[in-house]
Amino acid sequence: MSNTMYPLLLLLFLIVCVPLAQADEPKPKPITIATPNGWTELKLKDGDESLNVAARFEVGDKDNTVRALVLRGSGSLKDNVNRWRGQLKLEPLDAEGVKKAVRPVKVGGSAGHKLDITGTDEPAQRIVAVVVERDEGTWFFRMSGPADAVEKQVKAFDEMLASVRFAK
Repeated sequence: MSNTMYPLLLLLFLIVCVPLAQADEPKPKPITIATPNGWTELKLKDGDESLNVAARFEVGDKDNTVRALVLRGSGSLKDNVNRWRGQLKLEPLDAEGVKKAVRPVKVGGSAGHKLDITGTDEPAQRIVAVVVERDEGTWFFRMSGPADAVEKQVKAFDEMLASVRFAK
């Protein structure tokens, strides 16, 4: 083999093998979250990663299950508030109504908006959701279930929010 072949072989090795080695390295998680006491962190479902789901949680018994979801998504605050209101069969709000319906909250050092709504159907369902807009996208933290069961988990949900650390 001639001396001119070695640089070409080295270049070929670097082109093929270095990206393969880097592909095996785990990507840093964009967010870390502590699982609240009594909650179960569920295994992510097929397709969750493509939907930017970071975590799923569940707490309670069969008839009073509360579910929580953390994901990075899109859409305006108004659009998401009205989507959640629609899930509880509540009327949509205009921009001013949305401003009145949410309250400010900090999550992982970032400003967010917290919504707490209860449907009128029996048994009443409740959604507590937080929207945090960051440079890498909008984060959603959502807890839902029977209103009385959600009430028992509000403190744990707030503790989960306090544990959030976003990747730098």
